[in-house]
Amino acid sequence: MLISKLNPEKLTKEQMTKLVFGNAAEIDNGTLDGDCIFVFGGVRVERMLKAVELFKNGRAPLILFTGGDRFGKRNLPESIVMRDAPMV
Repeated sequence: MLISKLNPEKLTKEQMTKLVFGNAAEIDNGTLDGDCIFVFGGVRVERMLKAVELFKNGRAPLILFTGGDRFGKRNLPESIVMRDAPMV
């Protein structure tokens, strides 16, 4: 499913699920490599550490950290904090 083919005005739950998780036939059992490691924002540092581990093991060439600034409550967005932390 290509993002460019989706109409955001008519996006269904099924399309969103398929976009995020893929088809049942594409579900990874932990052995497939990917194009990008996607890390959801949040306070759980385990996600960031696992992403770095997968990256270092060559599972994907990129890591995409996400997360905001909690509506202005933090100095830096979560994505920036996670991006900079593993590089230390």
